Amino acid sequence: MLEECPSNIQQLDLKVNQVIRATDIVGMQRDGNCYILLSQADKLAANEVIVRFNKFGLKVKFVDGHKILSN
Repeated sequence: MLEECPSNIQQLDLKVNQVIRATDIVGMQRDGNCYILLSQADKLAANEVIVRFNKFGLKVKFVDGHKILSN
């Protein structure tokens, strides 16, 4: 989950597309938070992706997707 979801979606798109893979999905949930679905990534790989996001100035934290989807 992005800790700060910018109001400018185009700015977010430019930053996120530098970091994600073609198979990853970015979107906003009903709760107003921006989430990044890392397809085919386990928790260890997700932690490496978090480091990469931080290098690009995007603060993210790992959340369990099952918990998000069940809300």
